[in-house]
Amino acid sequence: MTESILKRVRRLIAGNVEDMVDAMEAAGGETVMRETIREVERTIEDVKHEIAQLQVKRLQGAKQADMAERHLVDLAAKTGKALDSSREDLAEAAVTRQLDIEAQIAKLRATSVTIKAEEDELSRHMNQLKERLERMSSDLAAFVAAKQQAAASLDIKTSPLSPNRQRVDKAEAAFDRAMAAAGGISGVTRAGSNVSAKLAELDALDQADKVSERLNAIKQERMAG
Repeated sequence: MTESILKRVRRLIAGNVEDMVDAMEAAGGETVMRETIREVERTIEDVKHEIAQLQVKRLQGAKQADMAERHLVDLAAKTGKALDSSREDLAEAAVTRQLDIEAQIAKLRATSVTIKAEEDELSRHMNQLKERLERMSSDLAAFVAAKQQAAASLDIKTSPLSPNRQRVDKAEAAFDRAMAAAGGISGVTRAGSNVSAKLAELDALDQADKVSERLNAIKQERMAG
């Protein structure tokens, strides 16, 4: 396992990233937050690659150990034949080779155990990184949504008048200036809602009086006829 990978994983797992992200959120560093998430993603991919390499190395070691075990069986048979043939020198050479192979097998088995432990450690770290990545992604999404909501609220509070409203106000202002220049009273077309309602009520009363007057006239004409 390369030391750089292990250092990166332990640094990210240690929690320093979350502290850094909290600081970035306070400073509004969305870009840096995204880069931190990408670093975690790259580290996860590197860990996957490292685990795959360790698995290949462990399987190769296991194959070599199995071949060595079969060679030991063959040497044991040859040792017996050498002794049967009174060739103690050949039997001694075979036994010497057996001891060498047994030492190699022990080393291969020990290496396999170490590699397996490294695989397990990296697998645990990778799962932790994935969980952290999910939390960081959710936090970033919530942060962006909150920032957008805050920006939208700020726009509503501080936004200028809409173009239509601006055109209406501009036209009314021009009308007022024209009325003033002609000797009239400016602002007569923009009476308040309360005043407009009362004026409408006066118009209705006037109309009612006219209707009553007309009906009385008609009645009098009919009586006279």
